Parts: sequence; C-alpha cells; structure tokens
Amino acid sequence: VERPDQLSLGSVKAPWIYSGPVGYISRLDAGVVGEAALDLGAGRRMKGQAIDAGVGFRLSAEVGARVEPGRLLGTVYARSEREAQIALARLDAALEVSEEPTTSPTLVHELVD
Repeated sequence: VERPDQLSLGSVKAPWIYSGPVGYISRLDAGVVGEAALDLGAGRRMKGQAIDAGVGFRLSAEVGARVEPGRLLGTVYARSEREAQIALARLDAALEVSEEPTTSPTLVHELVD
C-alpha cells in the first residue's frame, strides 16, 4: 500500500482477545490465517478478483509470546460483524499455545550477496 494514511479500513474493527489458559504461543497456522484473510476479501481466489485493501488483520503477538486470558492478540478489520466473527473463530483455530516457553523461529538464516 503506497498511501496507508488514505486507506479506508473495514467498517467493523473487532479485537482478537485470548481466552485460553496461561501459556506461550507456539504456532499460528499461516494457512488458516491466509484462508481467513481470503474470506474477508483481502486476497484473490481467482485471477481478476478485486482485493479489498481495507480488510484483514493486525497481529499484536508473535510466536514465543506469553499469553493469558484477556490479552489482545490482534485486530480484525471486516466489512460486517458476521465476517469479523467468522475470522475471529478461524484465528482461534489457527492458534496453538503450549505450557512451556517457546522461542520465536529464525526468520533469516543467512544473507546472500
């Protein structure tokens, strides 16, 4: 997005609040998150489909983070309350929490010139 200050976000802004036991985020299934984003309209299933740049997610926690009930994990931006609730349920399904501390995966292993 070239001008994020001019972006029209979805009319529904829904917080993603953790409600499980105390633990550490061990995994967030990217495939499930991607499908949820597609369902909101943030991507294309077929060539030529429009992309709605005003919907999607803003994540506030990452793998390895300690979580407890009530912690904000992110925000869903959607065009309707129903779409937001479906996306929140999918995000919950994508989340795995462990009792033991988890380290964040290495994202860059080496730089190649």
